[in-house]
Amino acid sequence: MHEYRYYIKKITKNEEDTIILELGDVRGIPVFDFVPGQYAMICYKDANGNLTQRHTFSIASSPTENGSIRLGIRLGGAFTTGLAQLSVGTEIFVEGPYGKFTFKKEKHTDLVFLAGGVGITPFISALRYATAQRLSNHLTLLYSNRTLRSALFLEELLELEKENKNIRTLFNITDEKLPYETAGVLNRRLDPEVIQNFIGHVYGKTFFICGPPNFIRAMTENLQSIGVQASQIEMEAFSMIPDDGWYAKLRNTIYAVGFAALVFLVPFYFIQQAAKSATVVDSNVPTADLNSSAAAPVGEISPVTVSAPSAAQVPATVALPVRKTRTS
Repeated sequence: MHEYRYYIKKITKNEEDTIILELGDVRGIPVFDFVPGQYAMICYKDANGNLTQRHTFSIASSPTENGSIRLGIRLGGAFTTGLAQLSVGTEIFVEGPYGKFTFKKEKHTDLVFLAGGVGITPFISALRYATAQRLSNHLTLLYSNRTLRSALFLEELLELEKENKNIRTLFNITDEKLPYETAGVLNRRLDPEVIQNFIGHVYGKTFFICGPPNFIRAMTENLQSIGVQASQIEMEAFSMIPDDGWYAKLRNTIYAVGFAALVFLVPFYFIQQAAKSATVVDSNVPTADLNSSAAAPVGEISPVTVSAPSAAQVPATVALPVRKTRTS
């Protein structure tokens, strides 16, 4: 995949812990082509002039906005904190686009988005695109946040709903007591009842879920409880573990230890199973006399003697059946 050198055109800092980063080409030429829902990998030079590790972020802008790309980013580690401190004009190295979690206008004619926090970013790309292209696709958004202030693109989402009659939005606020509720804002979690009441029937709809892993699991269970089939659901999880710092180091250490244990235990298991199934012949087992007429007590074995066969009784050559080994 090609790497692009873009620069920061604008940084918008949210009241909570998120930023919106707008990037463009310094020469003013259009940015790379992408599909709504795809993501890009970015890095930048730190204070020592060294390139940071690459991190992935979903593209929030529409493909029709070819002068720049926008990324919605939650702050949670050294990389994102450093990114938020960069100034306009700073060079950013961008690689992409990637991902198949995409909006397809021919296929997704009745699409329901369930977003948790920063999981809104791939969905607003689709909403912007559908509005700009005046598509007839029905797009429903259920957007969950801890507080109303933490909802990314809040004002723009409301404007898109006004502009595009095929878009419906519902904001669910979980950790903040609102002074009042409106038709589009609820002070409760996205439970099965809320989802069912807002979307109506589930037949013929496709459901996209994006957010933290716990949100993904909860929404999948909620949808299945109201009759949504697994084939109707597509999802993408965003990890909420900080990208750097001791959280990430602990996570990587756990992964490494687990992998090392797996590499050791799997061969050991098969070796142990092979040892159990092998037949061991003990050369010290006493022989038995087959000609003995003495009867052994019940539960015991009579000692017998086995005579070795004469040379004439042993065939010179024994032909063994040949078993072909399968190599593929």
